[in-house]
Amino acid sequence: MNMDLTKAFENAIKDGGWKFLNTAELKALLPKSRALGNTSPELDYIFQAFRKTKYKNLKVVLYGKDPYGDPNVANGLAFGFKCKKKDCGRTGGSLFNLLKRLNISDQEISEDLTLEGWAQQGVLLLNRYLTVRANGDSGSHRKEWQKFFEQTLRALVADRQKKKHNWVLVCFGFDEKDRIQEICNRVGLEPLISLHPAGFNNARLKKSRRDQEIFLEINRRLAPQKIDWQKFE
Repeated sequence: MNMDLTKAFENAIKDGGWKFLNTAELKALLPKSRALGNTSPELDYIFQAFRKTKYKNLKVVLYGKDPYGDPNVANGLAFGFKCKKKDCGRTGGSLFNLLKRLNISDQEISEDLTLEGWAQQGVLLLNRYLTVRANGDSGSHRKEWQKFFEQTLRALVADRQKKKHNWVLVCFGFDEKDRIQEICNRVGLEPLISLHPAGFNNARLKKSRRDQEIFLEINRRLAPQKIDWQKFE
């Protein structure tokens, strides 16, 4: 690690205009740099979501679970890739499954898998655990990231209520469902919680129209604004 984790966080939220997240309480929950070891993504990419999505453009807060563990793949945006499609091998299952909900076939997926197109439209693509060890193991810092996730979500939700924003909260995966519901219920926010793409299969999706139409539902809630989900590059 060539840079302090706290400084990396401060720089990212400054670049993206997330001033209200620059609190001592939140920064105190960051894992110690020395405890992270050899991580994915690398330090310069851990907080990229706050840099690529500007606060003033925020429309959707979308949570995944954790980054890809293969070296030089994760780019700091939930489900996004640093490498090109041809170089990602079998790693891209979650992203490819996610895009299938948009009726985008593997053949139609371009080489650019960064998802910066979504970020630029106002989708904050965060993972609940912002790093894993390079072998894919979330390791001993998982608990630290969980606390950071919860406090960040509280701050985002409180700011939403204070500023009377209308952004939509989406979470893929049910492992933090009760905690997310508890935080949101305090301010009357109804989160969209859906199957994680890693667990998608046609049989499970057919049982749930809500899961099938998650992107349509996001745009329904955003109306008259919307995200062009086809523009993910």
